[in-house]
Amino acid sequence: MRHWLWVPLSLLAFPATAAPILNGSFETGDLTGWNITVDLSFMTVGDEPVDFEELPFDFFDGFPSFKPQVFEHHFYDPVDGGYYAELQGTIGSSNDFEGYLTDGAGTITLTQEVTLQAGDLITGATALFTRDYPPYDTDRAFVTVSGAHGTDEIIKVSVRDAFGETWLTASDGPAQSAWVPWSWRAPLSGTYTLTLGNRMDDQEDSYAAFDDIRVQSVPEPSTLWLLTVACLAARCHRPKKGASASQP
Repeated sequence: MRHWLWVPLSLLAFPATAAPILNGSFETGDLTGWNITVDLSFMTVGDEPVDFEELPFDFFDGFPSFKPQVFEHHFYDPVDGGYYAELQGTIGSSNDFEGYLTDGAGTITLTQEVTLQAGDLITGATALFTRDYPPYDTDRAFVTVSGAHGTDEIIKVSVRDAFGETWLTASDGPAQSAWVPWSWRAPLSGTYTLTLGNRMDDQEDSYAAFDDIRVQSVPEPSTLWLLTVACLAARCHRPKKGASASQP
């Protein structure tokens, strides 16, 4: 092969890369890189939404209990590395706080912004451990991606999924799903918000697990062009059949 062919071929060893997911396998042992949000907009006092600032007591003093944590082993073994993230949510029902009868549900999420090129692939794994039971199928682990195109729900692992084939016969919890792999491909280039969440109803604990979240990049057009040029050049400079490959 001509020596000049080594230039484009060497460039092929450096494919395009998108911005990586920061701490996607939680190997820091904590939630570095992720933003934590608790949404209790579903909580009610009687028939009215809760105005937490107006309540004459500390509603968050142990109720509800939201615990985003990173584990080596708890309900699951990690998919990748030594850790995974777990979002625990505990919502009470019909609890009397100084004359306030409360009822409702909530969501706890981890979010991270990531810049992607069109065609880039995000992959990961999600699972749900729940103490809920049939026929209540509100609790769920979920993953969404939002951007200029809108919002896509990539995966939902519900109480029903955790019980699996025993859903129609079980009368009590707990139950847990296996790790469920998921993937999503970016339709456009831009900045997206990746959300990992646990959505709960008003009774029983649920634990949403997440791990091995990463981005797989597609080659840039320039890389594909170099590959095409290199292949064509190699074909055009092949010695003819029967001719000597050595030069005088």
